[in-house]
Amino acid sequence: MMGNRGSSAIQTLYDFCKKTFTPTTTHGSPGAIQKLRSLL
Repeated sequence: MMGNRGSSAIQTLYDFCKKTFTPTTTHGSPGAIQKLRSLL
């Protein structure tokens, strides 16, 4: 099972994606993609 640190990272990633990739946008800006890559 993951600790709080892992859960926090997943929550951050989820929140970022939810905010950045809305149903009206099928792709993000290059800056958003770079931020996503850095989170991974």
